[in-house]
Amino acid sequence: MSYSTSPAHTVFVVLTIISSIFIRLSPFPDFYRIYKQKTTGEVAVLPVILLGMTCCLLAVYGYLVNNIFPLFFVAVLGILTSSVFIGVFYKFTPDRASVRRVCAVNLLVVVLVLIYTVVALTTSVTHQSRHGVNSTIGWITIVASIAMFGSPLATIKKVVRTKSAVSLPFTMCLTYAVNCLLWVVLCLLAPDKFVMIPNAAGAALGIVQVMSSIAPRRPTRCRQLTSMSTTWRYKCVPRVLIVVKK
Repeated sequence: MSYSTSPAHTVFVVLTIISSIFIRLSPFPDFYRIYKQKTTGEVAVLPVILLGMTCCLLAVYGYLVNNIFPLFFVAVLGILTSSVFIGVFYKFTPDRASVRRVCAVNLLVVVLVLIYTVVALTTSVTHQSRHGVNSTIGWITIVASIAMFGSPLATIKKVVRTKSAVSLPFTMCLTYAVNCLLWVVLCLLAPDKFVMIPNAAGAALGIVQVMSSIAPRRPTRCRQLTSMSTTWRYKCVPRVLIVVKK
């Protein structure tokens, strides 16, 4: 029995599809909150923009290697969901110019990759075989995927400084880690280094981000709040907050 037709492979294909759908939808709580509150707050849009760009590249790679299901399917889903999330963020952000610049750069990368793919496959300009073109797109996808998985790391310094994980999307980091681990297992069953490498890196980065997101959420010291003539003392114990009136 070959790996590609084994029951284990089928199980992990299904699990990978489910987790990939979750990761495409994981930003929903943050962006729904933006929609309801009419403000972007501390939410960062860069991870979602990079998700959209990476999904575009994965769609190209999946099509070239005939991996329509699950790779191409989940990539197209990611393009659709990230476009919606970016649109919501753009509507309510006060700094639309920055969003346009970042989106323009990522869109330029996608357009250049598409131009290269068409030229390389239809002409002899690059002197590459179909396999060579697939490999080139694969390496480009690896770089883009690692950038996407590592993008939340840019906010870890802020998390450590402010002791607040609001700017670090916990749900997105957790789903990244789980999804990447499932892709790694799937690639062990049906080897593809261009999918394995970025997901192995993504799993490691995701675990770091999850730990960084959890740590600041735990209360570590007592605080006092003075309001008018009444003083309230906050006594902190693990997982419990007791308010005592003086």
